[in-house]
Amino acid sequence: MSVRRRRTKFWRRWFPNRHLGDDKQLLEGGVAGLMDVVAVSGVLIPLVTGRQAMNAWQMPFLIRDYDHFGALALGDVGQKIFDDLRPAGLVGLAVADTGQRNFLSINKAVTTLADFSGLKTRIVPVPLHQQIWETVGTAPVGLPYGEVYGALETGVIDAVEINVSSMLGENLWEVGKHFTLTGHYPWHMSTVMSGRFFDGLNDEEKAAVIEAGRRSVTATLDYAKTQDLEGREQLRSKGVEIVELSELDQMRDRVSRVRTH
Repeated sequence: MSVRRRRTKFWRRWFPNRHLGDDKQLLEGGVAGLMDVVAVSGVLIPLVTGRQAMNAWQMPFLIRDYDHFGALALGDVGQKIFDDLRPAGLVGLAVADTGQRNFLSINKAVTTLADFSGLKTRIVPVPLHQQIWETVGTAPVGLPYGEVYGALETGVIDAVEINVSSMLGENLWEVGKHFTLTGHYPWHMSTVMSGRFFDGLNDEEKAAVIEAGRRSVTATLDYAKTQDLEGREQLRSKGVEIVELSELDQMRDRVSRVRTH
């Protein structure tokens, strides 16, 4: 079977917008070989697989910017992280930063380290994020993504670490008006293929899907960078106060003790 025919047979079977479950369920399906390819938040991969290398992308302040991310993702570092997934039954095809994370608060702007203290801050409920935000000084609250807007609106949480595109996509600017630029880590989306499916491809097909994954990284990063900068202007036009953290170096120093497990 040619690459073109195989691709036509496979790629037409798209299930977007969580039709087959959330990221955790998709990953579990990929590991089990029940799904061929999934695109998920990379932060959940260590939680599901027990493989810790993917956490490297969210070690606080390790990644400087979108260009730095791309250089690592397409180099030896990115490949070594992907290689760590193979024992879990997954083949890494692409990882890209879909938005540097910053800090949104409800009641007042966070401009110093002391301002973080005790804020009930939504996190993705994974050990790495728990450790990071406890170290910063917040009171982390693990919540599903779909519950963030309501939790901010009702005061269940005071803040959320979030990227610009999600601020706009989820209309969080309606309930949160104080956005602090910290750029503490990237939001890395990962495209992974079931090892069982990958092993069933011929050499030509394997080379094609790997190359397609690599090409997608640069395109995604270019889009994310533009969306981030333009999105900040959109937020300002919607009445969001965008501020700098005056003690960013101190924040970097505080979280430098964080390690993956």
